[in-house]
Amino acid sequence: MEDPRLQKLIRFLSGKPKQKATKKQILAKLGLWDNVEEFKTWRKPYVDSGILSLGRGRGGTVRLGRSASPIESTTEATDLEGLSTTAKKILELIPQDGSSIGNVRLRSKLGLSVEEYWKYRKELLDPGLIEKGKGRGGSVHRTGKGLDTYVPLNRQALVGEEKELYPPLLDWVKAELGKGAEESNDYHYAAITSNLAGKEKRGKWSRPDVTYVQVTDYAYLPTPVVEVTSFEVKPHDVAKDLASVYEAAAHSRWAHNSYLVVEAASKDELIDQSIEKECERLGVGLLRMFRGGDGYEFVEQLEPGMQTPDPEELNFNLERIFSVDEAEKRKFQKWIRK
Repeated sequence: MEDPRLQKLIRFLSGKPKQKATKKQILAKLGLWDNVEEFKTWRKPYVDSGILSLGRGRGGTVRLGRSASPIESTTEATDLEGLSTTAKKILELIPQDGSSIGNVRLRSKLGLSVEEYWKYRKELLDPGLIEKGKGRGGSVHRTGKGLDTYVPLNRQALVGEEKELYPPLLDWVKAELGKGAEESNDYHYAAITSNLAGKEKRGKWSRPDVTYVQVTDYAYLPTPVVEVTSFEVKPHDVAKDLASVYEAAAHSRWAHNSYLVVEAASKDELIDQSIEKECERLGVGLLRMFRGGDGYEFVEQLEPGMQTPDPEELNFNLERIFSVDEAEKRKFQKWIRK
């Protein structure tokens, strides 16, 4: 593909949920065409060849076609050679789809002082890798030159089906959360719960993929405290849809803590800002999982907010979780003194 505009459009669409965007978004973010008619004329041969495809919706949408393939970065090494390590980290955190991110959010992610942040941001502004934007506290976004720092996804690192992510997530939950419970001599249990019965009784989004249960006995409380944590995991491409956040949030009906777990192609790939913001708004925890070493590694991006599920819903969930393991059920009931 020799047309640099096509390269930049594919990079832009690759970072969008469902790999699609409206004509208005494309023209505004990339600034490569003077008007809609010019863009429509330009895209026609790429639509005919299957590199791009057209969708419905108000104003119409454009998405990646089946013939589209990853594009290697065309950025010369000299574009980044003069940047400090911190400036490069800032650039990595700026969305690769051309959308904006606030200065305050960027600075807090890296723990920089105001003076430090403005100094390192200038390193990116001067060579034209980013541009300033508006909003509370100001914002920045990548320019066309900044978009050329895009690194193609390593799709070989991604799973074929969602269920392949359940076992490594379960292992992490047992190791990460269970270790603390064991040190305190408290009860804990984790299981894959995506296939449990009861969906027809509780409606849509009623079964977390993995569930963790802990019972903590406090010296000055009359009864043990039960705490349930749910995990909804989504493979790479599906995770870009905001519906993933709402599904994870729905589990707060019967869990005290709810997480969305997002598959990433590498440790350097960042979660879409719209997903992170919505998780933060709804109190949903956010985990990123990716292949590393001999297995998977996990990074917690957001801690979940503590919820107070309805007792009847919580009881239903616990009954369902332990319905497949009678021995574990008796152990749990002993801990809660039933």
